[in-house]
Amino acid sequence: MVNILKDITVKAVQLPRHQRLVLAGFLLDMDGPDPKELDQAWDVEIKERVKAFDAGLIQSDSIEVIQKKMKMRFAQ
Repeated sequence: MVNILKDITVKAVQLPRHQRLVLAGFLLDMDGPDPKELDQAWDVEIKERVKAFDAGLIQSDSIEVIQKKMKMRFAQ
């Protein structure tokens, strides 16, 4: 098993950068959380944020401010 892992590693580092990134993404996705669990976690997060906003605990930027921030961020 160790030899197989060594061979795979040697071949992987010889791949072009974009192929290494694709491989890394694939390997990370294999062991990532279940998409249903992610959806449930986001549902909880969204509900908590809405509740905090409604309670006045957090504030929101206007759409104009958000658009300006996005233009500045992606202009770089």
